[in-house]
Amino acid sequence: MKRLVLCMLIIVCFAAPALAQEGEKEHTGSISFVLANSWAPIGIGAEFFLGQIGLGATFTTFVIGGGDGGMVFVLDPGAYCRLYFGDISSAFYLMGGVAYLTAVGTYEGDVEALDFGLFKVNAAVGYNAILGKKENARFSIEMGPRYRMITDPDADVIFPLLMHFMLMFGTVF
Repeated sequence: MKRLVLCMLIIVCFAAPALAQEGEKEHTGSISFVLANSWAPIGIGAEFFLGQIGLGATFTTFVIGGGDGGMVFVLDPGAYCRLYFGDISSAFYLMGGVAYLTAVGTYEGDVEALDFGLFKVNAAVGYNAILGKKENARFSIEMGPRYRMITDPDADVIFPLLMHFMLMFGTVF
């Protein structure tokens, strides 16, 4: 797990800025390291800028290792859309998105996936800043309501509105 996180940090912090253009430029996309308030809190995200609109995807995960060689991978892929108010280099935005939290377990070579999960609908207000001398570093923070519902038809669990929070550090190109 430590190696995976280290590799992701190296890619985001060192390799991706090499793709950045120099001087005055039109930003077309971003690759970011993501920290979120999920059971899968660490991951990576990509976003493409289409004028004042940003379309993106995130993949966050968390690995829980067992003492008997079993492991559980909590997976949380998501997709979102952002509407930026002003220049993307320093702007507030509104975000709407969805994510699906599930888990996969392994034990002695067997792999089993849950056939249900949590479907999450997120809305947020956030701030995005593109920083640095070459304008190739990105910082973004967002917070807002989250509605969660379990996708198991046999479950009688109610998930009310909760808080959505996401913090991103990365690079733009």
